[in-house]
Amino acid sequence: SSVEVLQSGAKEIPEDRDRFLGHIEREAARLSRLARALLVLARAQTNQERPMLKPIRLLPILSDVAAGLQVADGITIEVDCPPDIAALSDPDLVEQTVVNLAANAAKHTQEGSIVLAAREGHGKRVVIEIRDTGSGIPSREQERVFDRFFRGDDPGDVEGFGLGLAIVRQSVRALGGKVSVRSRTDVGTTVEVMLPAADPTDSAQAELAGTA
Repeated sequence: SSVEVLQSGAKEIPEDRDRFLGHIEREAARLSRLARALLVLARAQTNQERPMLKPIRLLPILSDVAAGLQVADGITIEVDCPPDIAALSDPDLVEQTVVNLAANAAKHTQEGSIVLAAREGHGKRVVIEIRDTGSGIPSREQERVFDRFFRGDDPGDVEGFGLGLAIVRQSVRALGGKVSVRSRTDVGTTVEVMLPAADPTDSAQAELAGTA
């Protein structure tokens, strides 16, 4: 971890110290946003409070997640999103949705690429797509990947608790959107998230989320 590297001597080199302190600061901010997202989600599920929706530009979120994504050697990470694409949404829930989908793509992709994309959809919607060239999802499992605690039949997959994609589905539902998956074994997976679009008159003033 960055803390261990600092303790082992990097703190004595100003450039290394500043780099690792910056990493720790970014991760602390990300954990803070995760906590806020889970709190918003819990309140929405118990009907205590609905998410506060506002215009959110998607490019900063996709770029920030891509920059922090840990992938296997040789994997390329691409961001494909026009700068003016904006959703009417909650920034913390959107970020956690993209973080979980991108992390899942990285976990199952050993060669090729991962693409974080967004585009305008039909009927006042925006579409976020996470595409990978990974191992894919067997057809019998595709309807269950968003179930809580579901981890598939891969005997080599021993990490995690099967909650990441369940949080994705719950977050998207709370935001008034939909999530779907298309996948082919040994070809790759595309997860598509549809969210309400921000009004065009608000898009220019949309918040630069995901950069803290």
